[in-house]
Amino acid sequence: MTRNGMATFIALAVRIMALLALSAGALAAEVTENSTFKTVSGVPEYRLGPGDQLEVVVTHGVTQDKYDATVAAGGSITAGIVRVGIDGLTVGEASARVEDELRKFVREPYVTISVKDYRSKSVTLLGAVLSQSRQPTGPGVYYLSGRTTVMELLGAAGGPSDKANLERVQVNRAGGTLHVNLYRTLTLGDTEQDLVLDDGDTVYVPERATSESKVYVFGEVTKPGVYPYNRDMGLLQAISLAQGYTKYAVMDEVRIIRGSAEKTDVITASVEGLLEDGDLSQDIALLGNDIVYVPRSGMGDWNDFVDKVMPTIQLITAPLNTMTQIKYLSQ
Repeated sequence: MTRNGMATFIALAVRIMALLALSAGALAAEVTENSTFKTVSGVPEYRLGPGDQLEVVVTHGVTQDKYDATVAAGGSITAGIVRVGIDGLTVGEASARVEDELRKFVREPYVTISVKDYRSKSVTLLGAVLSQSRQPTGPGVYYLSGRTTVMELLGAAGGPSDKANLERVQVNRAGGTLHVNLYRTLTLGDTEQDLVLDDGDTVYVPERATSESKVYVFGEVTKPGVYPYNRDMGLLQAISLAQGYTKYAVMDEVRIIRGSAEKTDVITASVEGLLEDGDLSQDIALLGNDIVYVPRSGMGDWNDFVDKVMPTIQLITAPLNTMTQIKYLSQ
């Protein structure tokens, strides 16, 4: 595939995936608050709690005083001559509460509070996570500083390892265990899968079993080969994994060979219709061990197909009559 052809392919693929993401995202319920944050005027803001280390600046007249304060176990801080409960408040709400208390002793105080170190809300990350030279990375305990999703946590922690199974990530919280498919988030923009975390959550990224299914992509693609299968994989994604199609590809007659020892089915799909017309029905859902074959211009390469690909089909689907296979493919 030429550079322009690849760019066109990617652009069209992104458009289709964006449509899928919009339809999925419309169903997702937006989390606007939990014990870690709350949304104020459309902006998520951190909730203060015991252990957080703060800087409190009090201005009255021409005088300015600064205090370092750690939120106590009971949820209060000391700022000069007052002690104020601020557990669960945002910095804006806490600043206003301290001002109210100081007004009993000081004329027109103005208070600003900032967080120096977030220490009251944490999550635990386990499993197939990369440990890098910068710290902290890898599995461990991470402190939250506001609204944080599973993907954001994973990115900040160094990212998934090459063995990570992003389709089956688990989030354990007080209400039970939630299963999320981050692969859909990455490939389809499905934000419903990217859960918002809360204090006390444990995220587990399992490793992919080496025996899990594959898909096979052959013919006029840039990089023919065997690729990991995931249960939400469609035809377009399989071709994308093979880095797109070549200039000789006949994209309206792509074949999906699917079978077992008892029967082999051959499905014809038009990727051209998918990309150019947005016909999502052509993005056929794949099954484990499916073979995707992109034919060559002129349909003159069936003998080449039989020579190169038939041994793989026979290995996967069990021996079938070769002439029967060719008959299926020709229809």
